[in-house]
Amino acid sequence: MPEGADAHKPYGKMTATRIQNVARVLANSCYCRYWMHWNYPAREPNLMALCCINRDGTPADLLESDLVREGFRKETQDGLDYWIIERVDDEGRAWKPPF
Repeated sequence: MPEGADAHKPYGKMTATRIQNVARVLANSCYCRYWMHWNYPAREPNLMALCCINRDGTPADLLESDLVREGFRKETQDGLDYWIIERVDDEGRAWKPPF
């Protein structure tokens, strides 16, 4: 299990549109990348992730309390913090891949 992961804590839930908006807001102060299918097929296809770095290449100092409040869970891999969240559809139901 990656450093910083907590197997007993459930992931929060968020729509794909919402994570794109969060990434766009964070990108005002740092480089922010997001994944709609985090580490698929090693993980479930409904997990999404954010990773942000400063413009000088160092890990971004994000407002951790805000991300945790939104339901993100932090995992650290290769010195970078990845913020993971579960994808849901617009009605709040578990997202299922179309394939």
